[in-house]
This record gives sequence, structure tokens and C-alpha cells, in this order.
Amino acid sequence: MNNQEIHPQPLKTSAEERAIERLKDEDDPNQWITVIEAEEEIDQEVLDKWLVQRGYKISLQS
Repeated sequence: MNNQEIHPQPLKTSAEERAIERLKDEDDPNQWITVIEAEEEIDQEVLDKWLVQRGYKISLQS
């Protein structure tokens, strides 16, 4: 091995650091979990079904 020093990159441990890093991909919708346009309606039934499939408990409010 040569005399070059290897400095590993520090791990990004906070959600804030990871979010800031993703900002460079702000215009790439494939990099984001949620992409929705202003004024776009949300299908609450589909969302609830997806959340239940992911293991979340849904509490319906009247």
C-alpha cells in the first residue's frame, strides 16, 4: 500500500443531514416518497389501505 492516507466519509446520521443531501435531487420525483401537486386531491381510502399494508394502525376520526 502506498503512503496515501484514507479518510472515510463521516456517516450522515441525522434525518436533517440526509434531507439536505437529497435537496440536490429536488426535481427528480423518483428520489422522493411523496410527490403531489398543489390542489391535487388525495384518495384517502387508497392512502389508508397503503398505510395498513405497511403495518400502521388507522384511527378513523368522525
